[in-house]
Amino acid sequence: MNPLDILYEDKDLIVVHKPSGVAVQSGRITEPDLASMLCTYLKTDHIGIIHRLDQPVEGILVFGKNKAAASSLSAQIRERIFNKTYDVISVLQSADLPEKGRLTDSIETDRKRNLSFITDVAGAGKEAILDYRICKDWTVEDGTRLIHIKVDLVTGRRHQIRLQLSHAGMPILGDRKYGKTPDGYRGNICLAATGLSFRHPTSNELLEYKITPEFIKMIPA
Repeated sequence: MNPLDILYEDKDLIVVHKPSGVAVQSGRITEPDLASMLCTYLKTDHIGIIHRLDQPVEGILVFGKNKAAASSLSAQIRERIFNKTYDVISVLQSADLPEKGRLTDSIETDRKRNLSFITDVAGAGKEAILDYRICKDWTVEDGTRLIHIKVDLVTGRRHQIRLQLSHAGMPILGDRKYGKTPDGYRGNICLAATGLSFRHPTSNELLEYKITPEFIKMIPA
């Protein structure tokens, strides 16, 4: 997939499907990132980064082309008007997990090690909330039980989905930092930002975008 898979573009914003393995913004000169690719494409030296995805994660992102658009979109995130939906394949480790629910945790981040962790210390960390729904479960040849999950992200913390699902007993398949990688699995992390909706910063029109990641083909009919 071309790193610049553009889903929509106008004078105020650009919506892009980011492939797995490409950073949104990298501090390494030798490593191409999505922000610099967009700046080259748009012939500008600045792009408004509204939200991010971890480098291994594919999905939909919107960028502001000007300060007013970027400010409006950022405000929608703070006001929780900005809706993000994710598809996940996880390894089921707990037999008594509810089919749907809300996970609420406090997350702290160690930026030096690029790790987040859940804390029970009162007043520590930032609140992390997500809603999940298990859509399907099945067992593969080696006996591993897999589940397809839809996640609606309420807050946007660093590594939030990966950490919270792992902590709840459903680590993401292929997540080599927080998840589970059964013997023989060589694929990417099975996590993608598959749905995005927000209000256009100028027209106030509701814009909605969806993608289907490659790993969805793993789910049996």
